[in-house]
Amino acid sequence: MSKQSFELTQKQYDDLLERKRYLEEEGIPNNGKEIEKAKDFGDLSENAEYHEAKGLQDKLIHELTQVKAKINRSSVIKYNGVTDEAQIGNNIKLLFKNENEVLTFLLISEDGNGVDEIDIESKLGKSIYKKKIGDEVSIEANDPSLGELYFKILEIY
Repeated sequence: MSKQSFELTQKQYDDLLERKRYLEEEGIPNNGKEIEKAKDFGDLSENAEYHEAKGLQDKLIHELTQVKAKINRSSVIKYNGVTDEAQIGNNIKLLFKNENEVLTFLLISEDGNGVDEIDIESKLGKSIYKKKIGDEVSIEANDPSLGELYFKILEIY
């Protein structure tokens, strides 16, 4: 089984590094202090504060392990200038034809916020990934009463 690799924007990569730093330098050490403080409350078998702090410790250590693994399997997308095909790391300008509205966002690999970042695993992201300027796409709306949503790619930069 091959390990998944991740293509990230510089910001996504920097955010992962910051999360790693936080967990190593603040989250886990502060949790350790809470565990020590909770030990002073008495019998550990009935000490809710201790068990809660230990549970949090497990979560923090698990998250740190996952963040480190993701950093090790990630590469940063290098923007090479103007392209005519929508790729991860490109800004995309779309005409939302249903509303005659222009939308602009960054196309990313995962965890897009749905506002100024769209990831390629979303319906919209999948539909425009590797499409060209002038291409038109449609997706089924999340709300069935809205039917199909239609878009035209205006610009890729």
